[in-house]
Amino acid sequence: MNRLVRTTLITTALCPAAALAQFDFNDPDRWSLVTSRDNIPFGGGPGGELAGRGSVPYDFRISRYEITTDDWLDFANTFATMSDELDELVVGSIRWGARVDFSYQGPGNRYVYNTQLEFPGRAPIKVTWRQVAMYCNWLHNGKSSDPATIHYGAYDTTTFGRTDDDFGYTDQSTRSCDARFWIPSLDEYLKAAHYDPDKNGQGPGWWAYGHSSDDPPMQGLPGVGHTVMGMSSDDIGQSVLFYPLGAFEDVISPWGLFDLIGGNPEWTEEWDLLFGNNFARMVKDSGNIFAFDPEGTDFITKFAPIFPNGSTASTHICRLASDSRADLDLDGRLTFFDVSEFITRYIAGSLSVDLDCDGVLTPSDIQRFIDLYTS
Repeated sequence: MNRLVRTTLITTALCPAAALAQFDFNDPDRWSLVTSRDNIPFGGGPGGELAGRGSVPYDFRISRYEITTDDWLDFANTFATMSDELDELVVGSIRWGARVDFSYQGPGNRYVYNTQLEFPGRAPIKVTWRQVAMYCNWLHNGKSSDPATIHYGAYDTTTFGRTDDDFGYTDQSTRSCDARFWIPSLDEYLKAAHYDPDKNGQGPGWWAYGHSSDDPPMQGLPGVGHTVMGMSSDDIGQSVLFYPLGAFEDVISPWGLFDLIGGNPEWTEEWDLLFGNNFARMVKDSGNIFAFDPEGTDFITKFAPIFPNGSTASTHICRLASDSRADLDLDGRLTFFDVSEFITRYIAGSLSVDLDCDGVLTPSDIQRFIDLYTS
């Protein structure tokens, strides 16, 4: 296939996403609202893996796209240009579609698109779990330019460390109560990727693969297959590592999530006990990006524990989950219906409206709701 045809195929596939170039985390079109509370759990893989998981008792939003180079470039240049230390903190170890801007004289580094890629802004970004946690904090705090704000909000980075025996981690296990953006839990990820409230028109069920199918995905370019995994760079016109996100516009989960079939594992919040006190975060593993195993590619139970910090081997891509503490009906707006929902939950004693996160419902939660609603 000649380069013009390959480029045309990719460009055509990216047209719906082109207008979405910068990932606007306030844009409802970039999020899927996952409903069907208390859905039936996954029945388990061939060996019973993950049986009972995937049921979520609340509605939540999850990003239809994984974090892109476009998204991270804004974050990186906000802080990497302040000092070498911050540059290392937010950009160290990552793999993405950007490079150092050699015309910039410091402090730190500034980054620009890698023009050797055809669509650098849509290139996936592989980062450590802890870097994604700091990114969530930045979003939670309204994209502040204050470096302190990347350390609190969704996750408390002061907890990030190793246990005394140096085998385990002290990192905060799950998001903070009032997090606005977070790394999806295992149950949230499973549900958004594989659960269908009306599978084949026959009621609730689970798909084996992330393209709403029990049939293994096919290799091929957009419009032909479901993934470029295992294809050569010559065949697809660019590096398989940085193939643009959103190119397979018709390969989606029941909730409208893109890029669930592919070669880049995705982070979750889930801890997995390896041995002794040695824990690792779990990633949804789509297999070796340089190979193609149609029956193993993105199968529902293919999760692998990966250490959360440091080395390049521990960098992966991620999509985010989100909620607005005042937008209780999750329609992307603050309306009278949110007020009604808050009153209903408060009277029922639901800690889902414990907005000050103190474990009890008090008038301070009412005041917090009013502040959020009117801000």
